[in-house]
Amino acid sequence: MSASVAPPLPGRHSYKVEGTNINFAHGTTCLAFRCNGFAIAAADSRSTQGETIASQAVTKLIKINDYIISTMAGSAADCQYWSRYVGSESQLFELRNKRRMTVAGASKFYSNILIQYKGRDLSVGSMIVGYDDFGADLFYIDNDGQRVRGDIFACGSGSTFALSVLDQEFRPDLTEDEAVELARKSIYHATHRDSGTGGQINVIVINEKGTNWVVKQDNFELFHKYINDPSPYPLQ
Repeated sequence: MSASVAPPLPGRHSYKVEGTNINFAHGTTCLAFRCNGFAIAAADSRSTQGETIASQAVTKLIKINDYIISTMAGSAADCQYWSRYVGSESQLFELRNKRRMTVAGASKFYSNILIQYKGRDLSVGSMIVGYDDFGADLFYIDNDGQRVRGDIFACGSGSTFALSVLDQEFRPDLTEDEAVELARKSIYHATHRDSGTGGQINVIVINEKGTNWVVKQDNFELFHKYINDPSPYPLQ
């Protein structure tokens, strides 16, 4: 498999509140990649409003069904609402057809919705990642109507930092343990360099058995592991 990367959302993508001088900037880091027999989705948990940290406990990995995950970058309201809408349609599809919706089908359905609302101020950048009858699959979609299949994607204000680690260490033959460690390391380096990324690091493995949430760890706990500081400050 050849690695490919979709253009990330512009760093600190902003949203202006109509009729005011308030201009909120979005910040996050989400990534996903697929290897032989499984896929990985990972994200931080920080939510920002401009330069203010609104929350450190936002779930940016949203379940479409037991085998498909949607990541969240952009407006939290837009991403959460439409991801859950696609999830409900996925359940209806399974009831009607007696089989699960494929990753390609879920991404196409989501992308069609976003295309209908193009130019209406939606702010969505999402990876649709999962496992179906064809194996592990991964798509990048956004509010401009892009829908791209690939092996490695990252989006959000910290995506360039995460990709710098992913591009150096990714291999298609990674084991699950190696892939989880790579995802955790990539998100951590984004939290270290990007003020819009932080909180907990979350990693999910998706394989033929479904989704498995394997990492939920505060990024501060990983400082001594990944950063070579000659005089590290003590853990509190």
